[in-house]
Amino acid sequence: MSEIVGFQALLRTLGQRRVNDEVALSDVTYSLMNISSAFRIAFCAFFGIQLKEPQAWSVEREYPLGGNLRVDLALTNPSGEAYLIENKIEDRNYHFKEYGESAAGLKAKGLWLIAGHVLAEKAPSTWTVRSWSELVQHLEQSDLAEDKDLIRSFEAYVKGACQMAPIKEIRLDNTALASLFYLNNLFDKMITSFQSLDAKCRIYRSIYNFDNGNMGKYLTLSINGYKELVFPWLGLSCEDEPCIGIWFDKDKSWGRPVHSHPGLQAGEKNYYKIYREPSGVWFELKDSHYEAFMTANQTQQAQLLSSFFSEVINDVASALKAGGKT
Repeated sequence: MSEIVGFQALLRTLGQRRVNDEVALSDVTYSLMNISSAFRIAFCAFFGIQLKEPQAWSVEREYPLGGNLRVDLALTNPSGEAYLIENKIEDRNYHFKEYGESAAGLKAKGLWLIAGHVLAEKAPSTWTVRSWSELVQHLEQSDLAEDKDLIRSFEAYVKGACQMAPIKEIRLDNTALASLFYLNNLFDKMITSFQSLDAKCRIYRSIYNFDNGNMGKYLTLSINGYKELVFPWLGLSCEDEPCIGIWFDKDKSWGRPVHSHPGLQAGEKNYYKIYREPSGVWFELKDSHYEAFMTANQTQQAQLLSSFFSEVINDVASALKAGGKT
C-alpha cells in the first residue's frame, strides 16, 4: 500500500470512528489550510473569494472576537481584513447574533458558516451559509494545481466526519434483498457453530450493522492461553468491489494485538489474503473463492464461508497464543 493510499485510509477512518467532532474537523481544516495553498485557494473560491496571493493570507484557529467569544477559524488577507468561519456539524447554536455583533464581527470582511446539516433557522443577510457536502462537491470538481491526493484524503475525512453516506441508484430486487437477509443468518450460524481447541467465538452485537457501504457484525474472540479478548468484525464490504472479510481494528480494545503482531502483517493462505492498513487489518476472502461463493448452492456456500472463517480465526488465535501479549 502506498503512503498516499495509507494516508487516505487513515483520514477516512478518523472521520468515521474517533476524530469526527466539530473541534477535530476545524483542527484538520486549519492544518490543511496552513500546509496547502491549493486547498486555501479552493476553499476561498467556494465562498466566492479569488485568492491571488494565497501565501500572503494567514489562517487562525479559535480567533478572538472580543470578550470570551471565539470563532472556529479566521482567514486574514494582506490588508488585515478578516473572514470569520464558524463550523457546525450537528450543533444548531449558530451564534449569528453574538458573533456578528461582536467587535471583530462588525469589522469582519465576511461572516461564513459551514454546516453539516440543513439549518433550523434563516441566517441573517450578513452571513454566507454553505454546507460541508457542497464543499466536498466543489473540491471534487475543482482543477487542483497541486496537493490533489492530500485534498482527496481530506474529502474522505469530511465524508466520514459529517456522515455523508453515499446514495446510488436503488433497485429493490427481491432476490438481492433476501440474499442480504440470508447472508446475515449465515454469519450468525457460522459464528455460533464455530468449534476450535484454541478459540471460542460469540456474537458481540446481534444487530446487523450498516456503515458506509459495509454490512456485518462484531464478534467476541477468546483465545485459550491469551488473556485479552479480541473483537473482530465479520461482514460484506461494498465500498469498492463487493468482498467478504474479517476486520481487526487497530484500537486497543478491539483488535490492536492482531494489527501489531509481526506474523499477521501480510500474506495469504488457502482462503484469505491479508491487507494491512493504518487503521486495522483486513482478512479478505480470496477472489477465486468469492466468485465460487456467488455461484455455489446453499450447502456449498455455507461450507466455503465456514472454511474461510475457521482458517482466519484459527490462524489469528495460533499467532497470538504463540506470540503472547503484544
